[in-house]
Amino acid sequence: MFLLDTDICSEAVMGNERVLERLGALDRDAWAISSLVYAELQFGLDKGKLAPRSHTALDKFLRAAPLVPFDRGAAREAALVRFELEGQGRPSGAVDQLIAGHARYLRATLVTGNTSHFQWVKGLALENWREPGVAGG
Repeated sequence: MFLLDTDICSEAVMGNERVLERLGALDRDAWAISSLVYAELQFGLDKGKLAPRSHTALDKFLRAAPLVPFDRGAAREAALVRFELEGQGRPSGAVDQLIAGHARYLRATLVTGNTSHFQWVKGLALENWREPGVAGG
């Protein structure tokens, strides 16, 4: 399974051809977004700083995207991610830690253009669909 990070969802909404091609090649049950990513994207809508066309496209994407709830198991894994990163002296953003934990708990590949935000998370598979032929961090 592929779990899409916030930036990749934004790229899809904005029409990034590479991202749309990758999504289009997958079965509907092969990808999803975390409820955390949903919250970040919804916040962007609520801020009201998007052009009307982008607002409509993002709203449509959010209604269509398969959603995986952030549950107790994901929360536990996110706590472990935070513990591991702090132990390495590599603290990161709280939301990134939560998303990394969610993806690792699901044993999903996290798709992000921000691989540097997640490269230190052990056991987390990464792909960057923004760049041609780039997989992993």
